[in-house]
Amino acid sequence: MNNTPKVIWFIGLSGAGKSHLSDLLAQALKAKTLKVARVDGDLRRKSTQNSDFSRAGRVNNNLQIIDEISELTEFDFVIVSTISPYEESRQKARKCLDNYFEIYVSTPIEVCEQRDPKGLYRLARSGQIKNFTGIDDPFETPLDSDMTLSTDGVAPESCISEILKQLQERNWFN
Repeated sequence: MNNTPKVIWFIGLSGAGKSHLSDLLAQALKAKTLKVARVDGDLRRKSTQNSDFSRAGRVNNNLQIIDEISELTEFDFVIVSTISPYEESRQKARKCLDNYFEIYVSTPIEVCEQRDPKGLYRLARSGQIKNFTGIDDPFETPLDSDMTLSTDGVAPESCISEILKQLQERNWFN
């Protein structure tokens, strides 16, 4: 059966909680017996050997994700978690993907740096990583995200409850 999956696209800084929320949301949707695919920016970048962090490289990576999603017609939902730092890319996703729902995980950079499980902020601040979003490359605050969440001091389960409530209000479970 070919259909148009509903796309939930998490954006935000590294360490904001996008991947964790995506995993929890995928579990919640699967518990409703929905077919869910996950596209994680970090995992995708490793598997495609796409390590260009220039503006053009990041935009291209997002365009490739958009193309990939268009082939995932057997799923009810596709959940994307990627930094997506530029409004240009996010607007392209909104234009190209039907049933697009963008969630901006608006966690302060100080909190993201404290979490920093991979040590990336430390490497960026020391100059060992160039073009790191939030340090020497901008994260453009979204103009029209469908939802904004902070994971600073908020239980992930509360965020998932809020997301599910929003999806229910859009009748995305019918």
